[in-house]
Amino acid sequence: MTIYEHYKMRIHGLQQVAAGAGEESDFDLKNDRAAGYKSLGTSFEQFMKIFNEDLSGWKKVKTTKEKDFLKYGIKAEVYQRKQEGSKINLIRLDSTMKNLDCEKYVGSIANPTDTSMYKEYKVIENMPNGDVIVYQRVGLPLVNDRDCCFNVHTEKTDGEGVYLNCESIERDDFPTIKKIVRMYSLTTGWLRPHPTEKDLTLYTEFSINDLKGNFPASLINSMMVGEIYGVNYMGYQACKKAE
Repeated sequence: MTIYEHYKMRIHGLQQVAAGAGEESDFDLKNDRAAGYKSLGTSFEQFMKIFNEDLSGWKKVKTTKEKDFLKYGIKAEVYQRKQEGSKINLIRLDSTMKNLDCEKYVGSIANPTDTSMYKEYKVIENMPNGDVIVYQRVGLPLVNDRDCCFNVHTEKTDGEGVYLNCESIERDDFPTIKKIVRMYSLTTGWLRPHPTEKDLTLYTEFSINDLKGNFPASLINSMMVGEIYGVNYMGYQACKKAE
């Protein structure tokens, strides 16, 4: 199931969500970043601080996708908790994947092999430090398209691990477009080998995603659980080592 199909399933019939031309965005990158940095941050040190939190402070999301994922060689669990100053929850994914090509998985973050879920997806710029700037636009049923520019940053950690950070940014050459709602996203993740099982890879991801416009926060929080599962699955399928 693609992200688009998941959105369509969750939104279908929700006529109370305003459609089309009447929808406006309250996008404020400065305030969004301030809230995101306070809750999550962008450095590996900040990531580890949240990673080491006691999970008793998180709510495990019950979903049938856990059993479905086991069929594909993925063990995944998703948690949510509130973030200060926002109605949008912080989401945590803990995933164990089998026979994964880690280098390809990291590369697929900025250059996915399957872009069918997007109406538009393009790499804007490859930065001298290795970061990649990307633009994406997603179509959703009943409501305006969503778009954003984001910076993809990766760095190696101890023990052959890789830390990644994907953060919404603004670009003068990609201004907001009428009738397209600019969303906000901040995602950090840590991919590393399993300490004892050589054919297993561990991945933990934290994300904050605000679709803006007229979406109720409760609906966004529910949808983003499916989104984080979907991205993890598609990345795994695209980058799994040939058996």
